Amino acid sequence: MSKSTKTDLKMRALMAVRDYGVNLTHFRNAMNEWAGLNATDMECLRLLTQKGTATPTELAKHTGLTSGATTAMLDRLVFSSQPISAFPMHRDVCQSFA
Repeated sequence: MSKSTKTDLKMRALMAVRDYGVNLTHFRNAMNEWAGLNATDMECLRLLTQKGTATPTELAKHTGLTSGATTAMLDRLVFSSQPISAFPMHRDVCQSFA
């Protein structure tokens, strides 16, 4: 394979990764808007969906939030206009908010 072909393939791969990142950001923004939650709230729900359960300390570590900000996030999720049970998670995860 010639050097120009390798360079072209590298550039195309980098552009594809860039485009994927842009599209992923658009998708996440659309999901956040649909759910009426911010990105950190959605990241918390993603972790809970993946792990099943998590302590507030684990959520704080995963999201990079302080303990106070984590408490506020959990309060928002519990008292949001769209109940947590409306999200596609296991029942026991929803009960961890109760």
